[in-house]
Amino acid sequence: MLSSKQRKFLKSKAHHLKPVAWIGDNGLTEKTISEIKCQLEIHELIKIKCSNSAIKKIIQETIYIQTDALSVGNIGNIFILYKPDPKNPRMIIPQN
Repeated sequence: MLSSKQRKFLKSKAHHLKPVAWIGDNGLTEKTISEIKCQLEIHELIKIKCSNSAIKKIIQETIYIQTDALSVGNIGNIFILYKPDPKNPRMIIPQN
């Protein structure tokens, strides 16, 4: 779980990032999940854009469960995920 201070820090780091995945009318596919996992391994902090606002919450929860990523926050149809590398974290976040 992230503290509010950690969320604020990560949101500031994610501000300039472009979404690495777009989830459209086809919904969430295995290929999309695979790409999200790959991007999390590379970058640790990513943005995802979901154009289907009706099922956005379900898609978010599914991604969090399947990737073990932490939710940093949402801005409209864009949500931010964070998953530190357990062996070699590249991003140092503040402690509580």
